[in-house]
Amino acid sequence: MSSWSHASNFALLIFYLFLGGFIFKALEWQHEVDMRQMLVDTYNNLTITASQDGCIDLKDVKNLVTLTLTAQRYGIREWGDFTMKSQWNYFGSLFFSLVVVSTVGYGNMSPSTIWGRRMCVVYAFFGIPIFLNAVAQFSAEAKQAITRLQDKLARKKPHRRALAAAIMFTLGTFVAFFPNFLFMYCENWSFEEAAYFTFITLTTVGFGDYVAGAQTFYFSTYRFFLILWMLLGLMYVALIIMYVQSIMQYVLRKIASERSTTKVMQVKS
Repeated sequence: MSSWSHASNFALLIFYLFLGGFIFKALEWQHEVDMRQMLVDTYNNLTITASQDGCIDLKDVKNLVTLTLTAQRYGIREWGDFTMKSQWNYFGSLFFSLVVVSTVGYGNMSPSTIWGRRMCVVYAFFGIPIFLNAVAQFSAEAKQAITRLQDKLARKKPHRRALAAAIMFTLGTFVAFFPNFLFMYCENWSFEEAAYFTFITLTTVGFGDYVAGAQTFYFSTYRFFLILWMLLGLMYVALIIMYVQSIMQYVLRKIASERSTTKVMQVKS
């Protein structure tokens, strides 16, 4: 397949992600604003009642707890900060789009409107194949580039393997190691927590117990970095899987060849 075809598939993925950002912002932003206003009103009524009467009605407390839990389920997690930015701003919606098509599925954000849920199903149905196709083709192109580099710099098999290992290690350092220090700084995580988040994300396990950029005060540049990092990281993991498959196929062919050779020798004897 031509390099133009590879580029067009990747461009389609990028376009689809940006389109998802616009769609989910349009469908979910206003509902989140309404939920936040309801939370603010309930909180204010509770504090006014407490200051005037010196006591709090149990029903109001239950309503506040229920509303808070509901708001958290919708991605509003900063209790007491009513000036927080929307989770469903454009970059938040763009990040959600990538989480959907990559099947990471953290679960910290989910559509709460009927049309948001419907669109999420349709978006995932078409988006997952687009994502997988783009990642597979990008990884295949990267593998071919590494092979061409091996042909230029290393002729013998041990040298070729060492060069491939060095390239993969270098890529892994930039994709899976260095970003941990940024997560430690921005998220106030330990290195172990940051590495755990990296592994859970890039393997698409996506528990959602640790999610970078979940706090709404984060600047858009950081969230854009997360989107770019996830794209490159998932493609790197796909490249590793491709190499592992090649190694397994080589080992299986070698075993099959040795078995056939053994059978031939047994027949001759």
